[in-house]
Amino acid sequence: VKVRLARGVFVEGTVVDAAGLAVPEGGVQARLTWPDSTDRRGFETAPVDRDGRFRLGPVAPGPVVLFYQPAMARPRWAGSGEVSVVAPRADVVVVVHPTVALHGRVVGGSVQGIALWNPAEGNPGPRAPLDADGRFALRGLPPRPGLLYITDGVGDRYVLVDRVSPGEAPLELAWSDGAAIEGRVVGLPAQTSVGIEAVAGAFTAGASTSVDGTFRIRALPPGRYRLRLAGSYRGGSEDVAAGTSGVLVTAVSR
Repeated sequence: VKVRLARGVFVEGTVVDAAGLAVPEGGVQARLTWPDSTDRRGFETAPVDRDGRFRLGPVAPGPVVLFYQPAMARPRWAGSGEVSVVAPRADVVVVVHPTVALHGRVVGGSVQGIALWNPAEGNPGPRAPLDADGRFALRGLPPRPGLLYITDGVGDRYVLVDRVSPGEAPLELAWSDGAAIEGRVVGLPAQTSVGIEAVAGAFTAGASTSVDGTFRIRALPPGRYRLRLAGSYRGGSEDVAAGTSGVLVTAVSR
């Protein structure tokens, strides 16, 4: 058997603000997809140096989707979204903007409630707890509209608001009654827990299985979802309605 090794290439560029000045913090991340399956994804990350420059790789030649990755502690900058390039490339410019905050209150409160910003497939997004009065503050957000999802932490109540603009007046929100998807993942080694996600368009909610494989993805808005295993296993179910129980998902090791 002959194995031909491909030579990796690099993507290089600069992170700047809206005025074109270098931003010397954070990093740049590339989302990579294995060619044999759209369920197999990986990431390559490169730091930004004091001159705002980055060198990411080696990666396989071809299309690469870049994101700005804010500094972990007190992020001050947020990217403008995806930057699609073809590797190799040496002149990429990634534009970032100062982050803003989103404040609000859910009437009725929930001491275990969690507010999430743009929860997407494979990426739970920024989050913040609700206090006893239902107030929350999501910080470090990009200055563009997004999706706000809030769960009450114990039951199936939720809040889901699309096209919310951070940095504007505090929101006053109310709970809605949601539903759960329940089932079991089979094919896992004994005493193994994995993540499972319910995906509908740009919205994603997730849960972890118990060691016996059972799961409950709660606080889902009405609708139909695609279930997908996360981590080192693949598998799922198509077109599952919120409120469904007894779903069986077979796990296959990647």
